[in-house]
Amino acid sequence: DDRTSNITMGVVLALVVVVLAYTTVDLANLNEEVRGLVEGENNWDVSFELQSMTFQETIVMTDGEQRQLDFDVDQSDLPEGFRVGHILATVSYGETSGLPADPADSVAANVPQTDMQAQWNDDNNTLSGSSNDATDIELLLRTHPGFTGQPVNATGLNEYQVLQPWLVEGFGTGTFSVVLELNTQSPPFLNDGDEEITVVVEVLMFKPLASTA
Repeated sequence: DDRTSNITMGVVLALVVVVLAYTTVDLANLNEEVRGLVEGENNWDVSFELQSMTFQETIVMTDGEQRQLDFDVDQSDLPEGFRVGHILATVSYGETSGLPADPADSVAANVPQTDMQAQWNDDNNTLSGSSNDATDIELLLRTHPGFTGQPVNATGLNEYQVLQPWLVEGFGTGTFSVVLELNTQSPPFLNDGDEEITVVVEVLMFKPLASTA
């Protein structure tokens, strides 16, 4: 009858109102979440877990000799999740004759550009150096763009997006070379024609970590 129909219609309308109310609330909450992603939590701190891999080679060179040492860094040598940030080479030597009148020899070192993917034109590189007093020569090649070893600030919608620039593979793998040249210095009565030189290459690796600022 009409009364039953009216009651049924009223219940249906009430249910429709309730459903619409819940839908409106859900849409409002979703809109707030989307707005929060776009406008809110987009500042991140990116830090780096560091590890290093070291190569060492000691050679004896003669006066006037030039020699190139090659060190191969393979992608398979890197721990999972790590990339190469920079490569540091330390060249050291001493006066091997042991005589006080014998001055230290002169050693020059440089890092020639190879097929290694790196920041070869970075102003912070040190790709050549020399010593005539037996002090160490330190050479530096930055490999991964933007990496200095220090934490950085970044913006992005999520952790995945923020970390993408730091997860690019290929930088710092390949052949890293050091070219050495020796010029001995000795008094007339001493024939000092060679020198022992040690090259230590440190490959600094990093794993990026992101946290909301």
